[in-house]
Amino acid sequence: MDTKTLKEKGQQIVAEVSATLEKQGKQAFNRINKLTKTTASELTEEAVIAAVDRAVDAIEIAGKRIRERQIPTENTSLEVDISIGGILNLKIKADVPTAEQLLAEE
Repeated sequence: MDTKTLKEKGQQIVAEVSATLEKQGKQAFNRINKLTKTTASELTEEAVIAAVDRAVDAIEIAGKRIRERQIPTENTSLEVDISIGGILNLKIKADVPTAEQLLAEE
């Protein structure tokens, strides 16, 4: 095989590989784009509200249990970390109020 034929074959192989990579890249991009759009559209306001409600409920229950067990609450805080649909990460931190602070608020 002469140099010219070898060069032509090499260019043909490079072109085929490039075309295949470009096609595969576009397919991967389209799959990722479709998945992201679907997942993002599933993240509704109701899902966020429900997650916040669950986090607040968890903090209230934990605070109540801490006071029931008479654990000093002066330097006690709680943190809830919830992932919503793998897209949004919600963190809520709250100090645990004393029983007296709760009565004063009522």
